[in-house]
This record gives sequence, C-alpha cells and structure tokens, in this order.
Amino acid sequence: MIIGANKMRDITRITRIITKLEAIWSIFPDWRLGQVLFVLVNLGNADIFYLEDDALEKGLDLFISNFSKKREE
Repeated sequence: MIIGANKMRDITRITRIITKLEAIWSIFPDWRLGQVLFVLVNLGNADIFYLEDDALEKGLDLFISNFSKKREE
C-alpha cells in the first residue's frame, strides 16, 4: 500500500497473523524468534517484502496444519 492512499488495509489482519506466529512458535518452543522467522521466510519462494498478507496468512495456516499433525503423532 502506498502511504497516503485512500484504502486502508484490514487492521484485524495484524492480530490474526501474530496469533498464527504464536501458534507456530509454540510448536517449536525451544526455537528463538529469529529461528522461527528464518524458517518461515526460507520455506517460501516469494520475496517476503512483496508478499501480500493474505498469501502469508495462507502459508502460516498450511505450516500450522502440517506441523501440528506431525507433533501429535
């Protein structure tokens, strides 16, 4: 989004995304935050700088789904 543009992004996305990051971190509690972020950034093939939040959120959901199942096994 260009600063000063008329349309504001959905502010509720912030809490949703942070909550998903918390869920991922809780799957790997021994990891430091930097390690969690490093792994997440390097799993995708998109430039994180240009990645839209909805695409990021879908990726986080997929990560949570895949690793929550493996942890339960």
